[in-house]
Amino acid sequence: MAREVMRHLIDHLCVTTAVPPGALSRWREATWARLAQDLDTAQLERMTREVGLAEAIELGAQILAGQVRGRVVVDVNR
Repeated sequence: MAREVMRHLIDHLCVTTAVPPGALSRWREATWARLAQDLDTAQLERMTREVGLAEAIELGAQILAGQVRGRVVVDVNR
């Protein structure tokens, strides 16, 4: 799951950051290399969790109540 979260973050950065089209693949490669070096994947695992689609409605109420910290990935196939 940590790898999926990192991939999403990188893709989001590519959309919101002004990167010339020719430099995009080099920028992505450098970003992945830096994440592999600096990111503590154990910490990322502690702050993310995966839930099934059936749990999403209840979880939404918990999020609105301020009871959820970190990131949640909803697996629509679960």
